[in-house]
Amino acid sequence: MSKTAVVLAAGRGRRLKELTEDQPKPMVEIHGKSIISNLVEKLIESGLEKIVLLIGYKADMMRQHLQPFREKTDLVFLENESYATTNNIYTLWLAEKHLQEGFFLFEADIFCENSLLQNLTDSPHENVIVADKFTDRMNGTVIRFDEITKKVLGMYLGKDQGVNFDYSDAYKTVNFYKLGKNYVREFFLPRLRHHIECKNLDAYYELIIHESLQKNADFVCQTTGTGKWWEIDNEEDLRFARNLFRP
Repeated sequence: MSKTAVVLAAGRGRRLKELTEDQPKPMVEIHGKSIISNLVEKLIESGLEKIVLLIGYKADMMRQHLQPFREKTDLVFLENESYATTNNIYTLWLAEKHLQEGFFLFEADIFCENSLLQNLTDSPHENVIVADKFTDRMNGTVIRFDEITKKVLGMYLGKDQGVNFDYSDAYKTVNFYKLGKNYVREFFLPRLRHHIECKNLDAYYELIIHESLQKNADFVCQTTGTGKWWEIDNEEDLRFARNLFRP
């Protein structure tokens, strides 16, 4: 399995208001450490050898912020200059040549403990989705899986979750994935290319995983267990994360 991590970090993060007027969202700090520094640091600790960072908003600031990590890992920056008018499916497409051998995929607005990443990189399974039991504080894509085999049975994007959606057995995706070489070459990249050619540039990459699960793709769920994490989308998320990770 490839030791490449791909990190999506191009967006601005408008819901954090004035906190992202002068800096990219992943540079917002939690107890003195930026979200992106915490992630990159833990990716290196987990044994990943190349980190491809897809940047956009205030790209030069992100490059400078992460320069200290160049001595510790192979750091590759790719810039989505159209970050304001495209979504992360297009951002990910810009890294196409780095995806061929399989890769680990991460979103740059997650603050987490090392165990989540270490368990993912150590997993013997080819294709893995990290997820946590859904709570009322959460929103976004969820999955369901077989409790015994851990096989993922379905992925439900936000648009699939109507007012009567049953969350009792739903798990929220942490937006950390392991995608194996065969899956990437046989399904993920062809579908990614298809969506780009069809100009579906406002879509999310999760659409492709959703499509593959509808065709019975083989994914397992890795639950977070006691490992702490939080996705920082707005000011309330930031307050919650700062409390959760209080020293």
